[in-house]
Amino acid sequence: MAGEMFSVTNITIGVGVATAAYVAYQYTMASTKPATAAASASAAPAKPYTTKVSDSLFSKLGEGNEMAVGDAVADAMDDMDRASKRRFEALVGALVGDAASVSCHWTYNPANITAAMKDSGVRYPEFLSPSCNDFFKVPIGSFSCSGDQIVAVMEALVGGG
Repeated sequence: MAGEMFSVTNITIGVGVATAAYVAYQYTMASTKPATAAASASAAPAKPYTTKVSDSLFSKLGEGNEMAVGDAVADAMDDMDRASKRRFEALVGALVGDAASVSCHWTYNPANITAAMKDSGVRYPEFLSPSCNDFFKVPIGSFSCSGDQIVAVMEALVGGG
């Protein structure tokens, strides 16, 4: 029973729920604070952040080779049993979702995301460039701190540490 409690899927879900709860708490706390004079003053717009991750499988294979990555993942999963495949898919899903959304992190006003999508000429916000995240700058397509936590936990579990 204890082994099932600490499965990759349960830990991934736990990290996601804890992160969502923390973000919701921070948002609630920020929205209840009175606006300061500095916050309400208009500032010059920052230069758009468009740096993209440069060490991904996609960037190494080049544009248009998405199927090669999919084939490599499918080949890696061939010998996995059903439970291992589900764990693997949950972990990959969490990490891809984190990387896909990093450029919209902490942007709580849907109108800002919609405007950024319109300005970028895209229909969906995944891997949005330029980033509309004004709180931290990491290359678009890399992990946020949440993705880094997932990787660190998985490395510790796999490594026995």
